[in-house]
Amino acid sequence: MVRRNDDDGNGIPDDNLGVIYQRLFDSPYRDTAARYLTSDYRHARIVVSVESDASTDAVATDARLLADRYRQPTTATGEIVVNDDVADAILGSALKSLGVALLLATAFLTLLYRALGRDPLLGVVNVAPILVSTVAVVASMRALGIPLNALTATILAIGLGLGIDYVAHVVHRFTAELDEHQSVDEALELTVRHSGGALTGSVLTTTTGIGVVGLALTPMLTQFGVLTALSVCYSYLCAVLVTPAALGLWARTTGTSTSDTTRTQQSLAE
Repeated sequence: MVRRNDDDGNGIPDDNLGVIYQRLFDSPYRDTAARYLTSDYRHARIVVSVESDASTDAVATDARLLADRYRQPTTATGEIVVNDDVADAILGSALKSLGVALLLATAFLTLLYRALGRDPLLGVVNVAPILVSTVAVVASMRALGIPLNALTATILAIGLGLGIDYVAHVVHRFTAELDEHQSVDEALELTVRHSGGALTGSVLTTTTGIGVVGLALTPMLTQFGVLTALSVCYSYLCAVLVTPAALGLWARTTGTSTSDTTRTQQSLAE
């Protein structure tokens, strides 16, 4: 029947497709045909074999390219492609959530510093080092081959909260030291000297406790422990290294001095 309806001899029938498909579904090969053809004869499934050592990214990319080459609307699917789409969706959601969290944190800290009689720009200075910490965590995930999923995306939010806590401690100490010393450099030096020890003790105890989770046999728990420990370490490093540089830039850009700070507090007291 196929040969009788194949006008150009390419093995594909040109006429009476409905009759041919119906004859196929009436044959002993019905179950096999149902795996590749829908009952209304309008959609078909095409199975593509891939190399066993091919990466998931390569398989997903090639599947989409293959689907785009068909003349009719075609959708690439399969476990690998679906998982890749889910990972992309999680990445987009995580980035949006982090962006919203950073904006809300910046707005809150800006209003808080303004209410305390400080320069509202300190709220921006407080959040800026966290961006460096977040980028470092994502880069470490890439280097360690850890995928971005629902669990690892949550770690970015944890790092955001811890980082703001560490940086806020340094910024608060700096403003206190700046009230007592004429030199911005001296205030920065005393800030790092007095706050660095406390933050170091905090990061050591936190990373030790969370790092133990990295020894778990379950890969998901291992990734959680390792990334959380790295996130805490990066937050600490940004607090003691990046934040002083940001504060120094803020002080020189705004022309802030001890007399300015003291004068602001006196006017509020009056």
